[in-house]
Amino acid sequence: MVKITTLEIPGFNDQPVPNTYYQQKDATPHLAIVLPGFGYTAKMPLLYYSTRLMLQIGTDVLSIDYAYNKMPEYKHCSEDEKTRWLMADVLAACNAGLGEGEYGKITLVGKSLGTIAIANLLASNETYSTARAVWLTPVLDMQLVRQGILDSLPRSFLAIGTNDPFYDATFIDQLKLDAPDQVMVVDHADHGLEIKDDLQQSLIELESLMQALLTFFSKEL
Repeated sequence: MVKITTLEIPGFNDQPVPNTYYQQKDATPHLAIVLPGFGYTAKMPLLYYSTRLMLQIGTDVLSIDYAYNKMPEYKHCSEDEKTRWLMADVLAACNAGLGEGEYGKITLVGKSLGTIAIANLLASNETYSTARAVWLTPVLDMQLVRQGILDSLPRSFLAIGTNDPFYDATFIDQLKLDAPDQVMVVDHADHGLEIKDDLQQSLIELESLMQALLTFFSKEL
């Protein structure tokens, strides 16, 4: 039985960071932190089923539910200001989550904007130097994200579609040489990792992703 609560997390400008905290009945040393996209929420398929998977294998999960796409003041910020806002919220949430248990193992699961947060965490905070990272449709036109992925191998898993505007065949091909079992490329899939006008294949690929993640988490790295 998983207990579902909300943590009190003051983030950027002391504004509350929306979140959902899932806690296993028995104490676990493993916390997963789920970081959604700009408009892709934690309740959407990639992150919803990733959360379900983490809970299934006995992990506590802190899902951050920021919704910057609904905040006009965020949209009008410069890119640097947006990053400061994002990281203030994410760091506050991570600290709050880690304070809820004796967690010696951390997994970061990010979708799009969330992968920018992961890259910043890995680059600037030693707490996450040994964390596993799941990069779902990462923002590969940012050098920080690309470097974060490279630096975190073999503790990383990446999934992206060939029709994603951030898809970079050269970078992905090199990753597949370095860590072939930890890179999933979905032909014709978009930034939501869905294949246009092909629901059945989209669902097949979603199931394949969950199986690949289950294999990834079963490895001792």
